[in-house]
Amino acid sequence: MHIRPYEAGDDAALMQIEYRSPRGETSPFVHYRRRFADRALLFPQSQLLTLEHLNEVIGCIAAGFKQVQVMGDFCSFAYLFDLRVKPEYRRQGCASLLIRAVEQLAARRGAVALYGSVVSTNLASLATMDVHGFQRIRQLLYLEYAPVAECAPAVAVEFDADDDLIRFSPQADRDFYTLDVQAAVMPYTYQRCYHDTDDGFASVSSFDLSQVYRQVALEDLHLPPEVLAERSRSLRLFNLQGMDAPALFQSVFESLRYRVVNTPYQMLSLVIDAEETAPYFIFEQALRQKRYWVVFKALDPAFAPEWSSPFYIDPREV
Repeated sequence: MHIRPYEAGDDAALMQIEYRSPRGETSPFVHYRRRFADRALLFPQSQLLTLEHLNEVIGCIAAGFKQVQVMGDFCSFAYLFDLRVKPEYRRQGCASLLIRAVEQLAARRGAVALYGSVVSTNLASLATMDVHGFQRIRQLLYLEYAPVAECAPAVAVEFDADDDLIRFSPQADRDFYTLDVQAAVMPYTYQRCYHDTDDGFASVSSFDLSQVYRQVALEDLHLPPEVLAERSRSLRLFNLQGMDAPALFQSVFESLRYRVVNTPYQMLSLVIDAEETAPYFIFEQALRQKRYWVVFKALDPAFAPEWSSPFYIDPREV
């Protein structure tokens, strides 16, 4: 078996492996995308590795290299994702080969830690990460919402694509915060919906994650590509600010949902730390929910953070 950098010719084989690797026990899904490599391109510094056996592509793994802020200190992390192995080659050590390859690559690039997110019902993947010394440090909630067609909320809101100064918000003071997320998603129809008056401030940012990849139900893969592409258009929400004023924040949140009525977008999604203190409507109005584990491994033995506050969740990751 041989691990090498991804090549454009690998896409067809990798997409077939993706479609044969559904996650989610009760509602299986896959990541639908135009090219398998597109998801890695969300990270300006990334590497997609392919596993070959006898000139056959049988697996892959990707890592996004990021500057993060941990307990107020700046350092480099590697985010592990798209770990896939062709079903015929599972339980033969292929996943372990790929994980070790990414660990070595991350260490060479100066990362002090490696982390990833695994669907909570994917017990096989969680067991593999356990074997390689990853710790389960947080649970994430993936939430989906439909556009709302009721009357527009009464509060006045504005929409723009300007910098929302997230680094100066309380979110940037959390135990774990990813730098420069907004710059990375700006090309994907980024916008900010906000209310900023003497009455208070609340804001929700979004971008079109479906330009890159999207979660698609396994049962929908039989649909024609053009139908599937339209049906799964979605916005990813992030940078939620002003949740300490629930009524105002709910008006801003619902204004964004109202704005996408009669647009191609069929869904809005949000990923938050399960320990996040959020208004009740965030959970009550979600059509679907999934839980993920954040798995973490320090590559530097001296790096041992003690996590406390909820994480800032990078919206590119789940």
